[in-house]
Amino acid sequence: MSAEFWEKLLLAVVGPLVGAIVGTLIIGLFVAWITRKAQERRADSLLQEERTRAENQLRFQLIRQMTEAASALYMATQHFWRKKDVENTADSELAEQRKELDQHYRACRIQGEVIERQLEAYFLTADAKALWHATMDLLTVRYFHLVGLTTENLLQTNSGKDHTGLSVEQLRDQGLILKTYRQKLTDSAQVVLKERIRPLAN
Repeated sequence: MSAEFWEKLLLAVVGPLVGAIVGTLIIGLFVAWITRKAQERRADSLLQEERTRAENQLRFQLIRQMTEAASALYMATQHFWRKKDVENTADSELAEQRKELDQHYRACRIQGEVIERQLEAYFLTADAKALWHATMDLLTVRYFHLVGLTTENLLQTNSGKDHTGLSVEQLRDQGLILKTYRQKLTDSAQVVLKERIRPLAN
């Protein structure tokens, strides 16, 4: 048999074998690429779920803190108001109630400042912070009305869109103050639920 015959035979046998190897290699690389992409998508999806869970936890924690701080001061002012204006409490007992109210006011204002800084740090806009600031300013005016220390300067300082959202004249109306307080607290919680959060560090 001639050398030409063996060349043809070798090509006939090796050609399909090389084709099969190259084809298998290409298919293997393609399958590996698809698998890697699927794993990356799964990892991204899990990371996004984790971020969403962390953001929701943060939102609920902030709303709880806001509600607790505002409600504690609101309830303290209501309790003092009942003792002072509804039940005609004796002066000695009212003096004790006043001390308790003062303590509540100081503690809640400190807590309110901490919450305000958190809202400022976590959210992309100032909407939540502004509504919360208004909520606490309204409670501040309510407190000063009850303890008889309301001044024109206090009303001026807490009036306007950067504070309570009410005018000086409106801040003389305690019923309007309480109604606006409830609305601002509700609005601030709604914004905390919906507002975009700055990317949280991993």
